[in-house]
Amino acid sequence: DWPQSIGTTCFGNCALSLTICCLAPIAIYKNAEKVGQPGLPWMFNVMACPCAGAFLRQQIGSYLGVQESIWLGCVLWWCVPCVPLIQEAKNLGTMDEYIAPEMQSMERDARNAS
Repeated sequence: DWPQSIGTTCFGNCALSLTICCLAPIAIYKNAEKVGQPGLPWMFNVMACPCAGAFLRQQIGSYLGVQESIWLGCVLWWCVPCVPLIQEAKNLGTMDEYIAPEMQSMERDARNAS
């Protein structure tokens, strides 16, 4: 199992999730670099063929010690590519630096209000 589930990662911090989706090529690049893979080829491959994201997901899973079927990765990347990308980026912590401080404080205030 992933350290953070899909539900937790997608809905736990909406500002970060939106940032990851808007900067998807950068997120793919940084995720690949974090696990010791070349970022630029992975970025182009995943953007051209979403199922290639499943193979990068396998690399990320190995890095995090997660066992997951390649077929589940293909389904996730083909049907809802933002969801696995958010989960991968949040588990690796690769996109935290791209969130604006204003959005961080809004997210923190919203969490504290509930």
